[in-house]
Amino acid sequence: MKTAHLFITLFLLAISVLANNCFIGEYYDNNQGSCQQCDISCATCSSSQGCTSCYTQMYLKSQGNSVLCDLCYNVVKHCQICISSTKCKSCSNGYLLDSNSVCQSCSSQLNNCLFCFQNSTILECVLCNYTHTLVEGTCVSNEPETNANANATGLANSNQQTQESTPQSQQNLGSGTVSAS
Repeated sequence: MKTAHLFITLFLLAISVLANNCFIGEYYDNNQGSCQQCDISCATCSSSQGCTSCYTQMYLKSQGNSVLCDLCYNVVKHCQICISSTKCKSCSNGYLLDSNSVCQSCSSQLNNCLFCFQNSTILECVLCNYTHTLVEGTCVSNEPETNANANATGLANSNQQTQESTPQSQQNLGSGTVSAS
């Protein structure tokens, strides 16, 4: 049943597109009495200078008397689907849409995060840079340096306390000298 519905929909679309005997990406030029190619930037058009829709990752842009399509990436960095020359609808991997419809890097939102996603109001990291490990949506440092320094300081203090509390006769045993008490 779904296949029949899809076929009918495609058939009706084809009829509406071919009503003036032009294919998608063409328009009917009354002056020439034939179909003409749309501007290369247009997915569909109504004239040589009038795009009516754009391909993915492009948006409609007025240029003088023309309406053509421009790449989202040319005007809104890291944008995959844009709404206008300043607003984005969807960002490239590693970027999130902020409240102003501008793409921001995950690392600017979450420290050391390479790829992230936002589900409702929750912002989570899904991949950290190589110096960090992902723990419950957050990047945690792999560097044992802070732990190692704390452990080394603790161990040194522990050794010093042990030596201070050990009788002189036991300390000298380790050096091969024996003393009688």
